[in-house]
Amino acid sequence: MKRYVEFILVPYFQRQRKLHKRPTQRCMWLIDCWSVHRSQEFRDWMKKEYPWIIVMYVPAGCTGLFQPCDVGIQRVMKLIIQRCAHKDVVDDTMKQLDGGAPPGGVHLEKRVGVLRDRCVQWMVSAYRGINNKALVMKV
Repeated sequence: MKRYVEFILVPYFQRQRKLHKRPTQRCMWLIDCWSVHRSQEFRDWMKKEYPWIIVMYVPAGCTGLFQPCDVGIQRVMKLIIQRCAHKDVVDDTMKQLDGGAPPGGVHLEKRVGVLRDRCVQWMVSAYRGINNKALVMKV
């Protein structure tokens, strides 16, 4: 989280402050109320390093109201990726069973190289699934 703040969030806020000619403008960062975000260490660090950034938390159970893309688009994307990965597991299992492997002898590939190669297709499928004007307009 610290790296995200240092290399992405702060430069973005600084560009916006400069663009709008508001060099001392305080900024608000609305984030999920995830344990890492709420830790005393992280909150103390933010107050010390970036006192001009006000950290606000989306109340638990309210993500759909405060961050509609998490529910409307990212949820769809994650479901597509999950279904693609599940399909690969089922296909591998069926191929081995059809090849004569006993049910207890089915071996699922977990090597990084195999998963890396497969995840490209998962991402392409997810992109195609969310590249839908009606879905985006709904959010």
